[in-house]
Amino acid sequence: VKDAGISRGLLYHYFKDKKDLFDFLVYFSMKMTAENMEKNIDWQETDFLGRIRQGLAASWELNLIYPYWIDFYSQISDAKELKKIRDIYEKYYPGLKNKIYRHNIDFSKIKEGVDIEKMINVVKFTLRGIGKKYWEETRSKGLELDIDVCIKESDEYIEFFRNLFYK
Repeated sequence: VKDAGISRGLLYHYFKDKKDLFDFLVYFSMKMTAENMEKNIDWQETDFLGRIRQGLAASWELNLIYPYWIDFYSQISDAKELKKIRDIYEKYYPGLKNKIYRHNIDFSKIKEGVDIEKMINVVKFTLRGIGKKYWEETRSKGLELDIDVCIKESDEYIEFFRNLFYK
């Protein structure tokens, strides 16, 4: 409230309690993320890792605009809250996550015998981990976000995955 330069009373004029504010922040961040993904991903891209790269770049651009989102979401550890967030996302943006990972993707480029679900999860979890590691290092050292540094490291892993999973 103090950092925003508004009074506590004004805050509670718009939000009945902290939970209401929290719910709004979750909804707003999901809305902005979904709209950004829809706008910045080339849905004609058939290469899985190319699509992932586009989604990653779109996410980091949003993190530059809203740098505290990562902190906000990292504070949520309650399984019920996380499930609620996933459910809300699916309610308002049905199928978007699946669309990112599967819509118009040509999986015939993937080596024979690779489990597609496991590949998707390995890529997803690794790139999230890189982003989280970079964010924590940047914040702990009091540095500004440099999207190019994170994208560069992510690109190295994407190339690694390309060599590992593609024919």
